[in-house]
Amino acid sequence: MNTLKLTSLSLALFFCCSGTSKAEEISCPAPEQLSNKMTPVELYGILPVCINKADYKTAVLIFGLAGVYGKYDTMRVADITSHQAIGFLKRMALDSSQATQKAAFQKEAGETFDNKERHAALCESIIKTGVPTYFPSYMIQHGLNAVNGTEISGNGLVSPFDSKAAWEQSVTGYMHCD
Repeated sequence: MNTLKLTSLSLALFFCCSGTSKAEEISCPAPEQLSNKMTPVELYGILPVCINKADYKTAVLIFGLAGVYGKYDTMRVADITSHQAIGFLKRMALDSSQATQKAAFQKEAGETFDNKERHAALCESIIKTGVPTYFPSYMIQHGLNAVNGTEISGNGLVSPFDSKAAWEQSVTGYMHCD
């Protein structure tokens, strides 16, 4: 029963956050439209749109930003069972992409990470976007404590939390930025 609840919650989590149920109504944003107010749910939600529209450069930026924000959220959300939300969102986003376009995106991502200048530019864009300013309710609500109705202490976040250290660890650990 709990697995069913968790699966249902996971599917709702992925599909709820785009503000629309039709993928064709969502556009791939310009890089300057990305912000630190966007959760990994939103970012991974628009990733397949960019991939399927062959905007691979923007898709790589979105993928990197979503991954860094997800890593950051795993460090600030107390319920470790909720951390699996990031892997689920990533898989759903990639599985929602058309095979040919997904392969081209993966090639672009690999080339970006392998090229020192392009990787540095990607890191710069992510760092410029900045530390997340949203509250990670998507992750807190995904954990077993929330699903089972277990009382969540405080607001569900680790306390005390060193935001600066977590941000630096997210950027260097996930993106291997200097």
